[in-house]
Amino acid sequence: MYEDQACNLLCTSAILNLADCATTVLALEKGGEELNPVMRKVIDNFGLMGFAIVKGVVSMVQFGLAQWVLRKPQENYYIVLLPLFVMDYFLFLAVLNNILVYFTVA
Repeated sequence: MYEDQACNLLCTSAILNLADCATTVLALEKGGEELNPVMRKVIDNFGLMGFAIVKGVVSMVQFGLAQWVLRKPQENYYIVLLPLFVMDYFLFLAVLNNILVYFTVA
């Protein structure tokens, strides 16, 4: 059961990362601003392609770390599930914010 929950959260994270990347690009092209200062620097220095590459690499690292942790026997499974849930929650908020920016920025 724990593995199923973790797998669901990882899949949700992958989908939300893709959605965040896509909606960020759409919002930026419409005149929005990147709120994450690190990603703002990446965009300023390397453009949207650099942003997409960094976002992809960060997503793969997150996924790899989660897979590594999941291979370890966990008596306290919430140590893995809680950070995954929190990450998904904030990714969802980022996607929601990007959608709101896209539809409200003139």
